[in-house]
Amino acid sequence: MSGAAAIDPETVRDQIRALLPPGDTEIDAEENLIALGLDSLQVMQLINQWRCAGAEVGFSELIERPTLTAWQQLLDAAPAPILVPERQPTQSPATPFDLTDVQHANWSARQDGRPLGGSADHLYLELDGGTLDPARLERAWRALLGHHPMLRAHFDQQGRQRIAAASGCAPLALYDLRALPPRDCERRLGVIREARSQRRLAVERGEVAGLALSLLPDGSSRVHVDLDRLVADIESLRILLRDLATFYTGQGAPPSSSAQWHFASYLKTLEARLAPRHAVDRDYWMTRARSLPDGPRLPLRQPPETLERPHFRRRHHRLDAAAWQRLGERAQARGLTPALVLATAYAEVLACWSATPGFTLNLPLLERHDDLPGTAEAVADFTRLLLLEVDCSTPVDFASRAARLQRRFHADMAHASYCGARVLRERTPPRDDGGRAVPVVFACHLGAPLLDDDTRAILGGLGQLRLQTARAWLNHQVHEQDDALLLAWEALEALFPDGVIEAMFNAYVDLIERLAHSETAWTEPFTPQLPEAQRRTRAEVNATALALRPRLLHGGLFATARRRPERPALIDGEQVIGYGELATEALCIAAWLRAEGLAPGDAVAISLPRGRAQIAAVFGVLAAGGCYVPIDIARPTTWRTRVIERAGAGLVLDPATIDRARAHPPLPAPLPRAPSSVAYVLFDPTAPDQPVGVEVSHLAAANTLDAINLRYGVGAGDRALAVSALDLDLSVYDLFGPSQVGAALVCVPETAAHDVAVWQALIARHRVTLWNSLPEQLDRLLERVEHAATPLGLRLALVSRGRIARDLATRIATASAGGCRMVALQGMCATAIWSSLFEPTPEPLADRDSIPYGRPLPNQCYRVVDAQGRDCPDWVPGELWIGGAGLANGYRGAAEHAVGRFVTAAGARWYRTGDRGRYRPDGLLERLGHAEQLAAPDTIGSALGASRATSESDTHQAAPPPGSADQTDAPRARGHGPSPMQRHPGHEAPGGGAMRRKRRAVPARSKESRQHP
Repeated sequence: MSGAAAIDPETVRDQIRALLPPGDTEIDAEENLIALGLDSLQVMQLINQWRCAGAEVGFSELIERPTLTAWQQLLDAAPAPILVPERQPTQSPATPFDLTDVQHANWSARQDGRPLGGSADHLYLELDGGTLDPARLERAWRALLGHHPMLRAHFDQQGRQRIAAASGCAPLALYDLRALPPRDCERRLGVIREARSQRRLAVERGEVAGLALSLLPDGSSRVHVDLDRLVADIESLRILLRDLATFYTGQGAPPSSSAQWHFASYLKTLEARLAPRHAVDRDYWMTRARSLPDGPRLPLRQPPETLERPHFRRRHHRLDAAAWQRLGERAQARGLTPALVLATAYAEVLACWSATPGFTLNLPLLERHDDLPGTAEAVADFTRLLLLEVDCSTPVDFASRAARLQRRFHADMAHASYCGARVLRERTPPRDDGGRAVPVVFACHLGAPLLDDDTRAILGGLGQLRLQTARAWLNHQVHEQDDALLLAWEALEALFPDGVIEAMFNAYVDLIERLAHSETAWTEPFTPQLPEAQRRTRAEVNATALALRPRLLHGGLFATARRRPERPALIDGEQVIGYGELATEALCIAAWLRAEGLAPGDAVAISLPRGRAQIAAVFGVLAAGGCYVPIDIARPTTWRTRVIERAGAGLVLDPATIDRARAHPPLPAPLPRAPSSVAYVLFDPTAPDQPVGVEVSHLAAANTLDAINLRYGVGAGDRALAVSALDLDLSVYDLFGPSQVGAALVCVPETAAHDVAVWQALIARHRVTLWNSLPEQLDRLLERVEHAATPLGLRLALVSRGRIARDLATRIATASAGGCRMVALQGMCATAIWSSLFEPTPEPLADRDSIPYGRPLPNQCYRVVDAQGRDCPDWVPGELWIGGAGLANGYRGAAEHAVGRFVTAAGARWYRTGDRGRYRPDGLLERLGHAEQLAAPDTIGSALGASRATSESDTHQAAPPPGSADQTDAPRARGHGPSPMQRHPGHEAPGGGAMRRKRRAVPARSKESRQHP
């Protein structure tokens, strides 16, 4: 049956005109009705009106071509809706019936033992200004409970509902505050508000609503209404308030059809009506669900299930009528609905605080089929949930973002018969978290006001309105009130770190105000400013300028050789080599290199065992004006060949050439070079097929070394132990840090590179004061020392790379006679050794399992940025960017590898690390793992739990958790920038590491260091 006869074109035009904003009364037949101001919910209203008139049309067809001409054509060809009887089938009140999908989600979430169990979907409001008689209001309340069947609903433990003969709701509660002083009265009203707005009604006993009246000192009254949302949605609340006012006046009664209406009958009829669409919509959502992201990954203070009693805090902002009208006009001019503009603004702000720019919002939609008998005046929860996917990964202007989101919304609305609550239950893999997968809600209630004029005149005007959702961590509600727009956020405040929700809400309000008052806000990407306190802290921690003299790395050796040639520079076994002797040997090697044709800037490969010859070779290459390329002697020939080719090294210092070089007559002095020239090129040994080299200048490395020496008073009296292999950049400090100040370096023999007993003996024999290593190496040393009677004589321990257990500082201080000072350092090989520092106290850090990155070193700086390159707020994960004087010159032998890694932003050069981190409010940096491996920590308490790395790794490498079988052998992640210039313990020397790798490779000395958060 066609609907053409029932709905003529002029009627359609009048129905649409009634829903459009005030203004032009004429509608062109080809005008875009969405651009004129018609929104999606109003389209749903029209669909209901046309069903009542006998025409069944779908949302998707209407929204595809939103013009009068197209819609009239659809109506002319529309089939009739499924016929329903004049009176719905009788349902026995005692017969339980199933919950709707949304009711089931709400009922499940409120069960004890579930995440956020103990809270409920609950609505609370206050009406102020009326002068009400308690007795009359009590009679009206009782009449209201008898009139609406769902106010007599009971919900059993099996998740079913039934309509009882009598309501289980409490009588009117009366608070007589007339004798109280104003301040005491306000305090008492606040207590009442908190108690009634946060309570969980006993729906199993039929307590589904509550009413209270406060009598105030000025003669007025305040009405407190609260309602469990199992039985009513926001439109039902409007009906309840209207009917309560009607019963109070005693002038007539509300429509009687709703009194005989039964929710179970309605649901059966609706199921039959939606049956033809159900399978199609289910298939649509099950396909979408495979890739549908969870909700925004906001920073949390604690896991939701640990909240003993969830408590929602409300924030609100009122956009005045003029600004709200301008916002609507600007939206309309761009073909956008105001609701989707508000949703987009909400999404943009959420994206700034989310660990991922793509997420899903939970949108409650009111889908009341008013054409079914009695439904237009019925009270129940007619809500369906729509899961709206958001993608803020790329920077686009706000209007374009809103247009994209609106298209996504319209496409999904066409399949809204399949509820989002069911999608969450049935998605693969299944989620049993009470809806926690999408815990952020956008509830838009534009359209009909909550209070009509008659209701307001009797009960009072709207004061407070609070809607809390048991499944939600954050619920944004939008209402119109007195022609203005009320924007309210209800948040589980205790779930988030201090200041997070406040900062988000302020950013949201600022964006809405700018959209209302400025055209520019629509034509550019949303770029929020960090809160002032955070901007100030970031500026302070990155204000690292320190005047350090540019120099060449090898300059210290030759300067000391001229002044104090006899001073010990190197201790290798039984040999004590003075600065003068080592300088001469280096100049001999330099002369040989020059004779072999080395030009300034040329690369020289060094592949020699640890010891005197290796170190002399390094200084010789630099003295000749070249840059050195270390290659471990245990590397396969194929690796060696590829590195030499990629580095462009025409000369190699290895066992076959070093003796000839050392025997050559020396140069009179090192050749001059600019501090900006390349000093060394380190290649990643974990990418054998395509080795990537990083070029580091003298200037960059010297900045780091001098900053450490100056801060910790490293001087001629110190001695360091060369634990690190030459192709690990920690060795750069061993070679050039002590030599700059005339200190001595103690060599570890190649044959004992991993022998902790040898390390301990060398420290004791040569009175070593400086230690520089990976955390795993220090842990192994401490394990031995802690079982020995002789303490260490160290005064300073530099520990870097990977996860640094929080108890290392305590252990090294205890193991050293003088109380050794430990410094935790971090960096990338695309920077000069280290770029950040944290000096823990010996006392353990109670809120973390490992030590944070800390703060940048002198003349270096950090940013944490999101996918759009914007600074992330505190606690929000983003990509770590490093800038300043420590940056490498770039990559060698793999120009394509540098694309997108070294970038210029705000006039400064930065290195994109590919690692994830975040700022704490105190300015400390925390690393959270590699970008592709990041599983955002549930809480801020797990701050560095994801910061696990292999023993000799750069910060790119994530490894198994503490206590796993073999962390050292964890596979490396590839494809995200340079990996550490290091060697695997199993490759340090032939046969030297095979047995070591079966040993655990992470600190596990204490219970704290073993725990995985």
